[in-house]
Amino acid sequence: MQTCAQVDTTGLAYIQTRLHPAQKPLVYQTTTAAFTAVQIGRCEALVLDVPIVALQKKSKPGAYGPVAGQIVTHEQYGAVLAKHSKLTPMVSTAIRALTKNGTIAKLQRKWFNLNFAKIPTIK
Repeated sequence: MQTCAQVDTTGLAYIQTRLHPAQKPLVYQTTTAAFTAVQIGRCEALVLDVPIVALQKKSKPGAYGPVAGQIVTHEQYGAVLAKHSKLTPMVSTAIRALTKNGTIAKLQRKWFNLNFAKIPTIK
């Protein structure tokens, strides 16, 4: 299987360190180039952040196959605030609460048309 990824991403690192494919992965400078490679059949599997994949799949539903799974990277995401902002503790609390009460999952389904919790984790 021909894999591909964007340069300098955890997806590329995962392919190289965990999958060890027989064929060297194709590496692209941009997400657009990587998605084009999948669409034209140059590569069969793209390893990239789930939100980016979901958004692309939503914008071009017939252009790609299924989202096969997600890998555990232990990356964390957050909001960007001014350095030493007094809002940081409040924003962090709000994000935790929105995650716990299911609002984040609802927003993911609405905006990405995908329930991230139902995407299998690849180990």
